Amino acid sequence: MKPGLSLIVMMFLLAGVMPVPARAQSDADFKEWMKQVNGTNGKLKKELKGKSSDAADDATKIVGLFAQIGDYWQTRKADDAVKFSSDSASSYKQIAILASAGKFEEASTGLKSGEVNCSGCHKAHRSITFHGEEIK
Repeated sequence: MKPGLSLIVMMFLLAGVMPVPARAQSDADFKEWMKQVNGTNGKLKKELKGKSSDAADDATKIVGLFAQIGDYWQTRKADDAVKFSSDSASSYKQIAILASAGKFEEASTGLKSGEVNCSGCHKAHRSITFHGEEIK
């Protein structure tokens, strides 16, 4: 880059005229979030069955993960997947509220609703190949 040009670019960056793009969400990020959802959901099932107070925290963790997953799909303009993510986050938020109130059986019923959203998105946006799973 020419010395004068780099100074101009730096001035624009400092002035906020040229926004620096946020870190792009990669497929690897998405896959990691999904692994976390899967593991935390398995823990959550056990916690609800055992009436553990940790259930609310894990449900809340999943809500945060679905927010990131929804953002991932938003950047890919997959409106159905964004809705699945949003609906899942809402289900897990309700699970957290119920678990916090000690209503573990109702929370377990809500878990089934959240998992239905997961299944719908997996059917629409995941393929199983010889080499593993691929995102559609």
